[in-house]
Amino acid sequence: MEQKQQQPQQQQQQQQQRQKQRCEKCNKKLIIEYKCKCEKQFCISHLNAEEHSCTFNYKQQYQEIIKKQIDDIGPLSTKVDKI
Repeated sequence: MEQKQQQPQQQQQQQQQRQKQRCEKCNKKLIIEYKCKCEKQFCISHLNAEEHSCTFNYKQQYQEIIKKQIDDIGPLSTKVDKI
């Protein structure tokens, strides 16, 4: 009985793997998988964020990186000498 239950589960897993091997935009079969920061897989032509209407917020990510780098540098007024 358990074997009968495992077979449909294995089939579902195989179907999910097949679906993962296709581009989210054009449904083209992927030989090489390219994963975007929005956690979706695309072919090389749709990998750009503008091409697939990416939902990942790049602006916020880079603002946080810049803010962290500025905090590491410290106040800039102490580093600049007056002429």
